[in-house]
Amino acid sequence: MRQLFALGGALALLLALAWRAAPTPLRVSSSYFPWEPVGPVNLGHNLIAGVRVGNVLYVGSAFGGLFRSTDNGRSWEVVRGFSLNQNGEGKYRCPAVTALATDGTRLYVGTGAIVQYNPSGISLSAVATTAPGLIGAFGRPGMGVFVSSDGGSTFSNQNPTWNLTYPALSYANDYTTTGILNVVDIAVNGTKVAVLTPDTLFLSTDGLATLQGVGRIAGGRLLRSVAWGANDALFVTTNDSIYRSTDGGQSFVPLVGLQLPPGVTGSSLGGGHAVVRTAPSDPSKVYLATAKGDGTLMAVWASPDNGDTWARIANSESPSFAVLGGRGVSALALEVDPADPTHLLVGGTTLWEFSPATGWRRINPPNQDPFILRLPALIRDIVFLPNGEWLVVGDGRLVRITQGGTRIEDASKGIQAARILSLAVSPKGDIYASGPSPVLITSRREEDPAGLFRLVPLGTFTVPSPVGQVAVSSIDPDISFFSYQGGRLRTSQDRGLSYVSFYTAPASFSWDTTFIQSISGAVTEDRPNAYGPLYPPFALVEKFGEKVLNRDGARAGTSYLFIATGGGLWTITNPISTNPDTIPHWNRVNGRPAIGVNANVTYANYLNPSNAIPTALAADSAYTVWIGTSNGKLLRVKNAHDITIDRTVQDSVEDVTSALAGLVGGRYISAVAVHPKNPDLLAVAVGSYAGPADRIFLSTNATASTPTFTAISTGLPDVPVYSLFFYPDSSYLLFAGTEWGLWRCMDVRTPTWEEMTGEIVGRVPVTAITWKPYRYQVDTVGGTPDLPQVEGRLLPDPEKPLYIATWGRGIWKLSSRFATSLAGAGSLPRGLTVSVYPNPFQSQLFLEVRLPEGARQLTYRLYTLDGRCVAAETYPQALPPGHHTLQWSVPALPAGMYFLQVEGADGAGRKFATSFKLLHP
Repeated sequence: MRQLFALGGALALLLALAWRAAPTPLRVSSSYFPWEPVGPVNLGHNLIAGVRVGNVLYVGSAFGGLFRSTDNGRSWEVVRGFSLNQNGEGKYRCPAVTALATDGTRLYVGTGAIVQYNPSGISLSAVATTAPGLIGAFGRPGMGVFVSSDGGSTFSNQNPTWNLTYPALSYANDYTTTGILNVVDIAVNGTKVAVLTPDTLFLSTDGLATLQGVGRIAGGRLLRSVAWGANDALFVTTNDSIYRSTDGGQSFVPLVGLQLPPGVTGSSLGGGHAVVRTAPSDPSKVYLATAKGDGTLMAVWASPDNGDTWARIANSESPSFAVLGGRGVSALALEVDPADPTHLLVGGTTLWEFSPATGWRRINPPNQDPFILRLPALIRDIVFLPNGEWLVVGDGRLVRITQGGTRIEDASKGIQAARILSLAVSPKGDIYASGPSPVLITSRREEDPAGLFRLVPLGTFTVPSPVGQVAVSSIDPDISFFSYQGGRLRTSQDRGLSYVSFYTAPASFSWDTTFIQSISGAVTEDRPNAYGPLYPPFALVEKFGEKVLNRDGARAGTSYLFIATGGGLWTITNPISTNPDTIPHWNRVNGRPAIGVNANVTYANYLNPSNAIPTALAADSAYTVWIGTSNGKLLRVKNAHDITIDRTVQDSVEDVTSALAGLVGGRYISAVAVHPKNPDLLAVAVGSYAGPADRIFLSTNATASTPTFTAISTGLPDVPVYSLFFYPDSSYLLFAGTEWGLWRCMDVRTPTWEEMTGEIVGRVPVTAITWKPYRYQVDTVGGTPDLPQVEGRLLPDPEKPLYIATWGRGIWKLSSRFATSLAGAGSLPRGLTVSVYPNPFQSQLFLEVRLPEGARQLTYRLYTLDGRCVAAETYPQALPPGHHTLQWSVPALPAGMYFLQVEGADGAGRKFATSFKLLHP
């Protein structure tokens, strides 16, 4: 029987394929790889700000770019011009949005590290020299303020807030020489623009053509918000104070006289967060909301006279007035109605409305949507819409509040902006994903509505950090695993409906039969040690034949799961039980201090170079396990599946860090990948922002006693790398997920890198890469209608799609047909468009082509999902400039899904191509 081998977990599911017909090479480029969005579209969006410019709405994602709606929020599209280079610019555009503002015509977009999400606690100015690079620990580097005067079609890059040259990337705060990087807030008053960074205020009187003034607040406090008042007064808040300038921002005076709520003493107005806003229709009306250090609401104040006097209009948070719910340090929204200077909204974990006539009223409308709908988990901004409606922006779906606050509607169509940390795809087509709340651990089945993911109930336990890595079995596609806080691991036996603990005692024949939990102080059954990483890395290794389910109900194949927790490496034997006599056992492979964790790990622990926290793990077909750590160590364990070996005397854990010492330099190892068919081919990546520029290292003799490594990063941008994936059907093809999207190297022996996600997905961090080489088929082979006997088989998936997880744009997939095709034709020239209809199609296709410079040639081909060309035609003559409709009579074809490839050369001789996915019923 044909034997197959699989590695699943950490950041990839590596499955060795059976025979595959050699495809006809296609030519593609990053601008038209036909990526398809997978989701989730119903949860996990990390939206940070919103603004209305005329009749157009804009919403900015903390990591996923800028979205635009022209129908009052009923549908959205990505503003591609914001995150991409234009006209061959040699500069990078940052898709991380922190603030939005407008003068009524022009749009101002602030970018940078999200100060509300900086759990590492490190100063932003120090990140560029900090070796660790744990995804999500620092937010994201920004590039100042982008300005658009044409509805987001193009953005100015000629303003003094944006001054970095590609591919430099830095958190430097020497704003006078490198430009503003990290923007906290923007306030616009005509041509006057105030730009707030974490420690500095910048002022412009000419719409950011120049910066004419710089102001700093004494004491170096973190700056949180800025607003223009009447008579060009300027208000700035820190975490605990409010300041006013009446001389154009040259000097600021702290405002006093704000009466504290009952029972509150001292001079601090908050300590956790403070937001100031003025009424658009009367900027002399000023409002201030602050949060205490514990994240609860301190108070809300109002000033009717440009900040001269203040009245408290809301007291501290209480059970009946739970505005922020302990989350106000990171989320505090305050907005004033443009039509009524006395009407305002405040939000955090709940939404509240205030007017002098009615006082405070909670806005909590019952769900009236076809799907369960609620306010965002954290409310970060509110946009007033026409007809008394509001758009609520935050973590989760966008929602529209209508009918005076009594009705809630989904307003997120077209938005996919979730942060995904890890990804796994089963042969059944089930997709498992993990990430920060509210994603945590989610799944969707192939038959589920497009884009919708199921939120897995985790029971009573809480998860203070992002749920970590996920894996799914091929032997039994109903079984999946995820790792989480403190070295824990759980499993699901029911396609992700529920996850349970399965930590067990070692096997009786293990070399170390100590039941570690009984002496470690661990209080749950999810882990073998008391402590561990935020999310321990692991790998599921399976070997199986084509038939994985026998007619007697027994599963066929062998499986091991390797996990690095707080006390070293563990081997779980039989994680996929093939019959009732094979149950899982947790067996200690080693207790090597080099990867020990002796305390509850936080993001800050990863910054300590003396801590060797396991961060990456991979295994090869011979069960050699590779472990990377937070401080740049690389360890190798041979025969890790053999739990009878006493590692203290034989087959010891090998520290091969010296082979990488001059390359990694103590930086955070974010990914390790070994080719599933060639254990000598090993790649290691670092996720740090710190230099040097090389971040991917290759060994072609990984099984040698002393492996050697070389840097293969030439041509990659100087940014962190988070994930690696060797394509099993190719000997030397490597994919790399970077801070700026997915890149591929067709042959690592002579490395040349090509960007794959520039236009459709955006330059967002790619945290995981996997594929789906099999489909699961169940056949009835006997029995009776009431008690049928069935067999389960793994057959080649005709599309074999590649999947990527992004930190800000959710999950995407791409047919391996295109993922592995040759680089060649460039993107569509400016103004050239191609559209195809109908879809689904029968016997004819119509191609509408707009050619600004004509076309010397035009060819269109239809391919099956497995890469066979089934129809092709070349237009018999050159096409003049203009709009053309071309009719193509397609030969009779079997029903199914097809790819249409349109390629040609324009009047200037520039090659172009684009692709479409079409259904033939």
